[in-house]
Amino acid sequence: MELQVANPSNIEKVGDGEGDPPLLTLMSISLRTKLNVKDNKQEVVAATARIYENVSLEDATSPENLPSHTLTVVRPPQGVFPPGFEMAVKRHGGNIKLEKSERSLLNVFLSE
Repeated sequence: MELQVANPSNIEKVGDGEGDPPLLTLMSISLRTKLNVKDNKQEVVAATARIYENVSLEDATSPENLPSHTLTVVRPPQGVFPPGFEMAVKRHGGNIKLEKSERSLLNVFLSE
């Protein structure tokens, strides 16, 4: 669920004992970039997200012990993946997607 409030003064604090705080979905994102010397700009070559669902703000469990899932999308920095890389990804069995360009990498990452 996503909510938007037009004016922050419309938000009221729930008093103590008037209900539990909502469960949250948290996401941590990590990006790896490489300098494109030709265009003199940074380009994304890998994006990873770790998603934690139904997290209580009152729960003191460390992140390592919370259930989560990950998504990683990578593209070859030089236009071609190194020999054996695609087979290693298949053997790994994780949620890793291979893309050919920065645009497709970002599209897949944002659509998942």
